[in-house]
Amino acid sequence: MWGRVVGAVSGDAFTRSWRSHFSASLIQSIIPIVEGDVNRRFILPVVQIFLLSRPLCAQLPPRLERCLPYPTLAQEISQMQEKIKPREPKPLPSPRVVIASVQYVLKTQIPASVRDRINWSIKSPRLYDDPELSWLKEMEEVGMRGALQDSGYFKAEVKANARLIDGNERRRRYALTLYIDAGWLYKLGDVRFERVDGNKILSFSVGELRKQVQMKRGEVFNVSKIRDGIEEISGLYATEGYIDMTMEPEIQNDDDGGPIDLILKVNEEKQYHLGKVEFLGLSGESQNQLTPKLRPGEVFNKEIVDEILESNKALVPLDASRKDVSLFRNVEEGTVDIRFDFYRCPGVELAPTIGKPPRF
Repeated sequence: MWGRVVGAVSGDAFTRSWRSHFSASLIQSIIPIVEGDVNRRFILPVVQIFLLSRPLCAQLPPRLERCLPYPTLAQEISQMQEKIKPREPKPLPSPRVVIASVQYVLKTQIPASVRDRINWSIKSPRLYDDPELSWLKEMEEVGMRGALQDSGYFKAEVKANARLIDGNERRRRYALTLYIDAGWLYKLGDVRFERVDGNKILSFSVGELRKQVQMKRGEVFNVSKIRDGIEEISGLYATEGYIDMTMEPEIQNDDDGGPIDLILKVNEEKQYHLGKVEFLGLSGESQNQLTPKLRPGEVFNKEIVDEILESNKALVPLDASRKDVSLFRNVEEGTVDIRFDFYRCPGVELAPTIGKPPRF
């Protein structure tokens, strides 16, 4: 009989909806189940089990804690602390910036297509006003100068003035005057790759690295394409375990409008290998089918995680995603541990109707 009482007190079906009703009267209703003097000897341990179950839950792993039908003691304390914190007043929303007109003052002429690109960089982002007009500085550096540098005007100089036309609490209309000195139209020259440590041997061939930069010699120099090329090279290195690789571009030009030579200096850093692999929430059979594809000691390939999820949909949960995967890097040992957490909360019976004591 007492085994059923303990099972009911500590079981999954003992949910919060009636846990709060486990009062003195409910305990008293349990006592008559045991006759005679045994009441005093056994009812206290049962109550202790009930009370101790809450602080013990606070130490459960997150994947189990999130499945509990009631908050742990640590969660309740955190919620209480949040409630007693003084609420800060919400700041008033900043008015939105609306560009009503744009006037160009050009020191050097630029094509209409470049001007259209500048207009798009001005009017496409959603900007909000502030006393320092920080949005205007961002527009100069990122929007307008970026549009010019992507069009080959690598050393363009831009200055923007904003005049307030009218406004209210919701929006403010500005008229912009742009002072632009585009300078020379630059084109790409040579592209070279060098290691920062002086070693002339790269982990990838120069031809393979050069393919990642989608620009040919003689084309208009485009800063965004250079940036995209560096990201592609970083991804290529990551497939061979060089997840800490960094690259620094260096520009060489005689400043007379001639081509720009690009030198990409590579710091390959350490090569990482695969460490421990864990699968949580999968059957032993599924784990055995996935484990051979992830052999500890092999060179770590950052793309292997996506490959596992994509090519093994029949073995993993239907809603499995990259969010279920955690990577743990050990810099000293040069290893990366992978944890696939596919644990899903088991089905829990609905709690008894509030007001009716549970049956033991």
